[in-house]
Formats: sequence, structure tokens, C-alpha cells
Amino acid sequence: MKKMNVYVAALGFALTTGVVHAATQPLDACIAAVQKQKPGELVKLEKLAVGKKAIFELEVKDAAGAEWEFMCDAKNGKITEQESEVTNADAESFKKNLKVSEADATATALKAHPGKVQEVEYEIEANGDASYE
Repeated sequence: MKKMNVYVAALGFALTTGVVHAATQPLDACIAAVQKQKPGELVKLEKLAVGKKAIFELEVKDAAGAEWEFMCDAKNGKITEQESEVTNADAESFKKNLKVSEADATATALKAHPGKVQEVEYEIEANGDASYE
């Protein structure tokens, strides 16, 4: 775990200082693509398995303190999704394009995947749509 924390800190340094090595690896390509779209401090990096596909999830905090999440294909280094996060469902940018209540979204999620909701995040998709995660 300590190695991962140091590695993530180094990646955050690379994003905030503009130092990016040649994109010889998919992660390098992902970091470069994220840096180009939204410079800032890398606050989270995960490698996820989505079906048979490996995805890097990178979260960046920009200079204004807003958090952005990028999904990047771990095979080719291309960004597949981008969204911003707001702190609560009352944020104007979230409410203006909201189509489903949090209760309905929770019920739908629990019907598909029974269990307990541990946390809800409020996301603004690249097209402006509001979504719950």
C-alpha cells in the first residue's frame, strides 16, 4: 500500500508540474490526456475491470478546487468518459439537468444489485447530464 501512495503522489506531482514522460505506456498516455483536458492535482488513481476491459480511473482536483473524474482505456490510453463531481444534490449545476430522484436511482441500483448503498456521489457528465454514482 505504501508503494501505491508514493506512486500516486508522484503522478500528482507530474500533473501539477507539467512533467509527463513520453507516452510509451497506456497509463502515461492517460495521464497526458487528462493533463491536457484538465490540469490539476491527481487525487486518486485506480485500475478497474469493467467486464473484460481494464480501465484506469483518474480523479483530478483543478485549481478552483473542483473534482473531475476520467475513465481511460488501460489498453490504448484513450479517455472514454469525463465527469465532474459536486458535493451534494442541491448544487445548481446538478439540479438543472436532474431527471431521476435519488430515491428512484437508489431503488433501481438495489433492484439490479441487492445490498446496501455505502455512498452516493453526484456527478455531472461531459454533456451536462446529472447522474448518481
